[in-house]
Amino acid sequence: MDLLADQDLVMIKDPASGEMCYCSVMGALGQVYSLQVYIGSEGYQLFKRIAVGQPITAGEFFASQRGVSSSLCPVVN
Repeated sequence: MDLLADQDLVMIKDPASGEMCYCSVMGALGQVYSLQVYIGSEGYQLFKRIAVGQPITAGEFFASQRGVSSSLCPVVN
């Protein structure tokens, strides 16, 4: 079975604005599943900075972050 990793992006075009959305699917370890959507070219640049491990301050992150995130923790029986 092939799984998406956090560096694999799924691109979707926003029909309202025409902007590209870059979706990172995380959770290959199975502990937490998460979806992070980076909106527009600025969001994609932020993703690239994070992906290569470039230092970024909290202020830089919040100033340049345009997107949405969602997480899901699997139920343990």
